[in-house]
Amino acid sequence: MKPFQYRLESLLEDRKRTETDARKQFSHIAGVFHSHEEELAQRRTRYEEACRRSQDPGRPLTVEDVRNRILYKDYLHNTVEEQKKITEEARRQMEREREKLVQARKNLKVLDKHKEQQYNSFLKERDRQEQGLMDELAVMRFSHRKRG
Repeated sequence: MKPFQYRLESLLEDRKRTETDARKQFSHIAGVFHSHEEELAQRRTRYEEACRRSQDPGRPLTVEDVRNRILYKDYLHNTVEEQKKITEEARRQMEREREKLVQARKNLKVLDKHKEQQYNSFLKERDRQEQGLMDELAVMRFSHRKRG
C-alpha cells in the first residue's frame, strides 16, 4: 500500500502561511496600538501636571503668565484628544486584525481536522487490507497442512 498522502496538502500549507502572516500582522498592529496607548498616557500625565501647576499659588502671576498657562493647557488638552482618536483608530484596526487571525485559525483547524480524519481512514483501510492478507495466509497454511 502507498504511504499516506493528503490530497489537500498544498491548501493546508497555504492556510498555515496565512495563519502565520495573520499572527505576525496582529502582533505588529498590537504593538502599534500599545505604543499609541503609552503616548496617550504620557500626554494625559503632562496635561494633569500642567493643571496642577496652574493651581499652585507659588508666586504671583502676571496676566501674560496666566494667558500662557491657559494656552499651554489648551494645547495639551488638544493633543490628548487627538491622541485619543489615534489610539481608538489603532484599537479598531487591532480588532480587525484579531478577527482575521481568528478566522485564519478556524480555517487552519478545519483542514487539520480533515487531514487527521483522512489519516485515520487511511490507517483503518491499511489495517483492513493487512488483516485480509493475514486471513488469506492463514487459509493457505491451513489448506497446506491439510494436504500434507
